[in-house]
Amino acid sequence: MKVYIIERVRRGKPFPGRVIGKAEALYAEWDDWLRDIGVGDDTGARAPERISSGSGFRVTAQGHLLTNEHVIKVCREVRIQGVPVDVIAKDSDLDLALLKGPADRRIATFRGGRKVRVGEPVAIAGYPLQSVLGSDMNLTTGVISATTGMRDDKRYLQVSAPMQPGNSGGPALDEGGRIIGVAVSGLNAQKFRSQNVNFVISGPSVRNFLNNNDVSVTTAETASKIANADLADKSRKFTVPVECWR
Repeated sequence: MKVYIIERVRRGKPFPGRVIGKAEALYAEWDDWLRDIGVGDDTGARAPERISSGSGFRVTAQGHLLTNEHVIKVCREVRIQGVPVDVIAKDSDLDLALLKGPADRRIATFRGGRKVRVGEPVAIAGYPLQSVLGSDMNLTTGVISATTGMRDDKRYLQVSAPMQPGNSGGPALDEGGRIIGVAVSGLNAQKFRSQNVNFVISGPSVRNFLNNNDVSVTTAETASKIANADLADKSRKFTVPVECWR
């Protein structure tokens, strides 16, 4: 840490005063500061280390996976279950990334037919806070709170299902287990004086991104409601942790 401070001061850039905080957030801030001042550009000379993780899910049997762009943005290498995967496409504005890993028939099915409605049940699958909560998949439930995001952005849905760091990039599912979007992040509760305000990139927006990258997905217009335990078992087959190595 002394090296960071000395180097920043030497270059005439003050060191931010917040030193106490969550370890993961602090490490991420340090990386940002180092990139800002040009320190630590020797990543090619050392073995990569895991610096963060998120969630993702398989969308084709050929090995295509979806996650958030911010999950893999600064990675030197992206790994799925210990296996390096390729980054095929990114959309920083929509916050989506398309990955390509080994072929696997266990894929998600997207919702076709009717649009989602306010009040519908929703479940978020993913791997949040792995260092604290463990390596098993996590499932949280809630409802569709609004069919638009911030400032009426129609590319997003607002949901009440709780999310934690690491949920980003995981699937949002309806009560039949069909994909209705991709989890993004939680709204800063203290800043906006809100609780359980979270966002999902809507299914149509996700499918447009995939279509633009010549990826076809499986859809289903109808699905029977299944119990949450069965929903967890179903989503566990295609939901994976996404590791960022640098």
